[in-house]
Amino acid sequence: MRLDEARARIAERAELNAFISISEETGSGTVIAVKDLVDVKGLPTTAGGIILPRTPAADDAPVIKRIRAAGCVVVGKANLHEFAYGVTSVNPHYGTVRNPHDPTRVAGGSSGGSAVAVATGMCDWAVGSDTGGSIRIPGSLCGVAGFKPAFGSIDVAGVVPLSKSLDTLGAMAPDIAKTAAAYAAMSGEEVSLDGLTRPRLAMPEGWVTDLDEPTTGAWADVARDLPAVEHVGLWGWLAIATGVVWILAAVGLWALQPWSCLSRVRASWSGFCTRMQPWLSARTVLANRDFCVVSCM
Repeated sequence: MRLDEARARIAERAELNAFISISEETGSGTVIAVKDLVDVKGLPTTAGGIILPRTPAADDAPVIKRIRAAGCVVVGKANLHEFAYGVTSVNPHYGTVRNPHDPTRVAGGSSGGSAVAVATGMCDWAVGSDTGGSIRIPGSLCGVAGFKPAFGSIDVAGVVPLSKSLDTLGAMAPDIAKTAAAYAAMSGEEVSLDGLTRPRLAMPEGWVTDLDEPTTGAWADVARDLPAVEHVGLWGWLAIATGVVWILAAVGLWALQPWSCLSRVRASWSGFCTRMQPWLSARTVLANRDFCVVSCM
């Protein structure tokens, strides 16, 4: 994609409110949209609000410097839920980001503009941020791939924070392969897709009940061809009960010998969590473990 093609596409679908500002960059390369929490030299950073200074950023955030070194150019700053504090991207200042598949519906948030830009071909891929679902939710609603990497994988300097202990930057792209390449450009970490195969999807039997009528219809369309698999709940309850025992034991030891037992309790609890992770993550236990479970959890 060329920058002029991306700008033309943005103008064609202006009613979706995917962007807050458009760059005047020239040159060639992979065309990127950047969520307007991240500093891009020459463009103001609004965070989707109107109280921050409209002074253009004097320098690129480290992640932008990294993707430029990987051959990327920035087409503009994508719209978002104000200050990333929400999951709809309903924005009273720059317009609600609308779902490209049905403009009467929301795009999800808070990285709604980034998701819409990818879904409509306004860029090759986009930078989003995720604190509690802000990449994954709009990715799901707009039908694009979104990846929230591990905390600290990508430098968040030069990014307006929501929660410094939870904020992560991540990539949104049309498919998994492009998302992996985008993540590699953002983080510098090499990602191999060798051996990657298409997952087999299933849903836990009896988990989706008591939905309202519109949601029932939507779920029926989505799940029509998905096999239902039996949920084995015994091991999950066993894991929870064991965890409670560990907590009570830790409290008792702390009351008796607070400092001498601290290291032992922490080590024991860490080991327990590691061993019991499959159950604590509330995943379904399947007779056939080749399934990827689709659920509401």
